[in-house]
Amino acid sequence: MKYLPLRIVESLLSIFLIIGCASIYVHGDEIIKSAINIGVFLLIILLSCISFYLLSVEHKLTYKWLVLWFSYFIFFLIPFTLLNNLNYPMGNFFVLQFSLLPGLVFYFQFCRTVGNPWALMLKIDKVINVVAIISLIFWILFSILHISSPTGTVVIDWGPKRLIPSFYGIYFETQPVNFYGISVIRNTAFFTEGPMYAFILSISLISRMFLFNKSIKSSFLIILTMLTTVTSTSLVVIGLTLFFKYLKDGKLSSINTLKKILLPLVSIILLIFVAFILEQKTKGGESFGIRMDDIHAAFLTWKSHPFVGNGIGNFQSLINNMNSFRIQFKSPIEIGFSSGLFQVFALGGIFLTSIYIYPFVAFSVRQYKQIGIFSIAFPIILLIIFTFSIISYEWLFLIILTMLYTNSLRN
Repeated sequence: MKYLPLRIVESLLSIFLIIGCASIYVHGDEIIKSAINIGVFLLIILLSCISFYLLSVEHKLTYKWLVLWFSYFIFFLIPFTLLNNLNYPMGNFFVLQFSLLPGLVFYFQFCRTVGNPWALMLKIDKVINVVAIISLIFWILFSILHISSPTGTVVIDWGPKRLIPSFYGIYFETQPVNFYGISVIRNTAFFTEGPMYAFILSISLISRMFLFNKSIKSSFLIILTMLTTVTSTSLVVIGLTLFFKYLKDGKLSSINTLKKILLPLVSIILLIFVAFILEQKTKGGESFGIRMDDIHAAFLTWKSHPFVGNGIGNFQSLINNMNSFRIQFKSPIEIGFSSGLFQVFALGGIFLTSIYIYPFVAFSVRQYKQIGIFSIAFPIILLIIFTFSIISYEWLFLIILTMLYTNSLRN
């Protein structure tokens, strides 16, 4: 009961984070989108203030945490905002996001002091599991068995505006794909596309495996749901998770170590190859070329302003360096971009990219002292998802980065 207010805010925030992560709701209604963002703003402020107070009361708030908080603004956010804004007018949303996130350092530090560093992730995992169960049932009933026609439609702005079939406003059919002549509807739950739902499910899977130390068997439902998204992201994440879990749980004797490592490694390579084929077949063979063109365009764009980037939101600077055959018949909103990491690299430069990458490295180094090589599993898989998904400014992803950073610090 002592920490009940904190637990209530955690539960509310976990729901808001999932709904706000590229869902149909936030990309189909501006009022809902604003409400979700305002809700996340307020919940983060509440979580930060309550944690700050509890740390103070329990005499766990040291000057180090306050110095870190002020240093972030003085040495990163203020100079970066000023310099990056010279290249392109920066939106207020980015500044607000990156102003609120440091307050969560107090929250995650408090969780560490009470021996529950993954408190928020546990809440998020429960929400994702509920979503997975509902989406799996609806996918089987409506997208596979077709027991009912859509009950309505919604218009979303993810890419060009389009109508999406809706089933009771809970489940949506956003992406029919064709694989070797077989028409399949991806299970996207209430998210805008398969890769975004795969990202959500992947967070649950890798958290369960490498933060909560649960078994593969206990995560069967999540793995099954990931497969129904029919995405290369899901296949690669499942493969890497099984590989790291195999290494962690297997008894590696000195004689059999090489054999035990080579077997899953070869399996992973084959799995990535299958994922590549899957992506080509479901996207008309263009996906790999688009990804490579995005990386090439990002590198060319980055060279213009390597330190502070070309300006947050300056998507036109990326389009200017894309292959002309790809963009000549499309509007900017139809073109899209496939890599969150390279988007940050091009538009935020080395300055912002360092802020994104540091938590991955610091967490791996810090955790290595406790659990060895398996410390890299969670950050490595998350980094791969970040590289091939547009999640750069999603609240869920940014909060996880803040969590990794805080758990890399010394108490």
